[in-house]
Amino acid sequence: MTSLIRTKQGSTSIEESCTLEEFKQGKFKLKSIEEVLDMPIIVVDSDLEFRIKNGQKLHNNWGIVDKVLFKSEDNKLLGIYEVEENHLRVWKNFY
Repeated sequence: MTSLIRTKQGSTSIEESCTLEEFKQGKFKLKSIEEVLDMPIIVVDSDLEFRIKNGQKLHNNWGIVDKVLFKSEDNKLLGIYEVEENHLRVWKNFY
Protein backbone atom coordinates (compact mmCIF):
# COMPACT_ATOMS: atom_id res chain seq x y z
CA MET A 1 0.00 0.00 0.00
CA THR A 2 1.35 3.42 -0.90
CA SER A 3 -1.47 5.66 0.37
CA LEU A 4 -4.60 5.60 2.44
CA ILE A 5 -7.45 8.09 2.70
CA ARG A 6 -9.70 7.63 5.71
CA THR A 7 -13.20 8.52 4.57
CA LYS A 8 -14.96 7.88 7.87
CA GLN A 9 -14.09 7.63 11.56
CA GLY A 10 -16.98 6.47 13.71
CA SER A 11 -19.98 8.58 12.74
CA THR A 12 -17.85 11.38 11.21
CA SER A 13 -17.31 11.35 7.46
CA ILE A 14 -14.67 13.10 5.38
CA GLU A 15 -17.34 15.47 4.01
CA GLU A 16 -17.60 16.98 7.51
CA SER A 17 -13.88 17.69 7.74
CA CYS A 18 -12.07 20.95 7.10
CA THR A 19 -8.70 21.78 5.59
CA LEU A 20 -5.73 22.79 7.71
CA GLU A 21 -6.11 26.34 6.39
CA GLU A 22 -9.79 26.47 7.39
CA PHE A 23 -8.82 25.17 10.82
CA LYS A 24 -6.14 27.86 11.22
CA GLN A 25 -8.75 30.49 10.30
CA GLY A 26 -11.20 29.17 12.86
CA LYS A 27 -13.63 27.97 10.21
CA PHE A 28 -14.65 24.73 11.86
CA LYS A 29 -17.34 23.36 14.14
CA LEU A 30 -16.53 21.29 17.18
CA LYS A 31 -18.81 18.33 17.74
CA SER A 32 -20.21 17.53 21.15
CA ILE A 33 -19.28 14.27 22.85
CA GLU A 34 -22.81 13.03 22.23
CA GLU A 35 -22.34 13.55 18.47
CA VAL A 36 -18.99 11.77 18.40
CA LEU A 37 -19.57 8.76 20.62
CA ASP A 38 -21.65 5.93 19.21
CA MET A 39 -23.33 4.77 22.41
CA PRO A 40 -26.62 5.14 24.23
CA ILE A 41 -27.14 8.25 26.35
CA ILE A 42 -29.19 8.01 29.53
CA VAL A 43 -30.37 10.98 31.59
CA VAL A 44 -30.57 10.08 35.28
CA ASP A 45 -32.27 11.52 38.35
CA SER A 46 -30.38 12.98 41.32
CA ASP A 47 -30.22 9.68 43.23
CA LEU A 48 -28.54 7.86 40.36
CA GLU A 49 -26.40 10.93 39.65
CA PHE A 50 -25.00 10.71 43.19
CA ARG A 51 -24.15 7.02 42.70
CA ILE A 52 -22.46 7.70 39.35
CA LYS A 53 -20.41 10.60 40.76
CA ASN A 54 -19.18 8.23 43.46
CA GLY A 55 -18.24 5.55 40.94
CA GLN A 56 -20.65 2.91 42.20
CA LYS A 57 -21.49 -0.15 40.14
CA LEU A 58 -25.00 -0.10 38.71
CA HIS A 59 -27.42 -2.83 37.76
CA ASN A 60 -27.77 -3.01 33.99
CA ASN A 61 -31.51 -2.20 33.99
CA TRP A 62 -31.26 -0.69 30.48
CA GLY A 63 -29.95 -3.74 28.62
CA ILE A 64 -26.68 -2.05 27.69
CA VAL A 65 -24.40 -4.38 25.70
CA ASP A 66 -21.15 -2.35 25.62
CA LYS A 67 -20.84 1.22 26.95
CA VAL A 68 -23.29 3.96 27.96
CA LEU A 69 -22.96 7.70 28.59
CA PHE A 70 -24.80 9.04 31.63
CA LYS A 71 -25.94 12.66 31.87
CA SER A 72 -27.63 14.59 34.66
CA GLU A 73 -31.08 16.14 34.38
CA ASP A 74 -29.38 19.49 33.84
CA ASN A 75 -27.43 18.06 30.85
CA LYS A 76 -24.00 17.65 32.53
CA LEU A 77 -21.83 14.73 31.52
CA LEU A 78 -21.43 12.35 34.44
CA GLY A 79 -19.54 9.38 33.10
CA ILE A 80 -19.23 6.47 30.76
CA TYR A 81 -19.95 3.01 32.12
CA GLU A 82 -19.21 -0.37 30.55
CA VAL A 83 -20.82 -3.75 30.93
CA GLU A 84 -19.26 -6.14 33.42
CA GLU A 85 -21.29 -9.36 33.65
CA ASN A 86 -24.82 -8.17 34.60
CA HIS A 87 -23.65 -4.82 36.02
CA LEU A 88 -22.27 -1.55 34.73
CA ARG A 89 -18.97 -0.26 36.05
CA VAL A 90 -17.15 3.04 35.60
CA TRP A 91 -15.08 3.27 32.44
CA LYS A 92 -14.57 7.06 32.59
CA ASN A 93 -15.91 9.33 35.29
CA PHE A 94 -16.17 13.07 34.57
CA TYR A 95 -16.17 14.03 38.27
